[in-house]
Amino acid sequence: MRPSRDALHAGVRRALACPDETWYRHMLRQDASGCPLGEAEIAGVLRGALAAAAAVAREIGQAHPAASPGELASALGLDVVPLDEHGGMGPLPLLGLYQPAGRRIMLNESGLNAIEELIAAHGLETLTPTKDLRACVLYHEIFHALEDARPGIFTRSAMLRRTLFGLIPRRRGLASASEIGAVHFSRLMAGIAYSPCIFGHYLLLAEGRIGADAFPG
Repeated sequence: MRPSRDALHAGVRRALACPDETWYRHMLRQDASGCPLGEAEIAGVLRGALAAAAAVAREIGQAHPAASPGELASALGLDVVPLDEHGGMGPLPLLGLYQPAGRRIMLNESGLNAIEELIAAHGLETLTPTKDLRACVLYHEIFHALEDARPGIFTRSAMLRRTLFGLIPRRRGLASASEIGAVHFSRLMAGIAYSPCIFGHYLLLAEGRIGADAFPG
């Protein structure tokens, strides 16, 4: 059952009012590493990921002033192509994918189109303009490409200190640090006041996997 326009608008407005930290904490809770984080660890990851994203945004903004997302991708030697329909994006609400081997950004056009249709059908253009959608997705994947050239960047090097069986020290990577960095970079580069994470919720909503009450806030 599709939500009413009033219910959807209320959910979207709640989500738009959410601070970045609310979204990023949710991403950390969903991290595939499966390691619960303490409050100090969460604060450290957020501080490091956001600082890394902001630094890269400043660098790119100075090197490529006024470049559109597509122009920036071209300047960086990245190909932007539609995702092979038979490749699939799996169960996650992914709208783009960076392929390092070919320096290629693949866009989930069916997902992007579904979101654009959702925005138009429910009168959400004034709240979340469709032009922001593709810009954010491209900037997100561009950040992952930029990470490749910066092996020491925090978003790629963040590790959790854990012990195996409570005895053997070990370190585990934290994939969500990279995703948080990419989301924050895309927001800064697109110059929007809300989190691009909302577009992932739009995709889930368009696919009937969540309702309006699933928006945070």
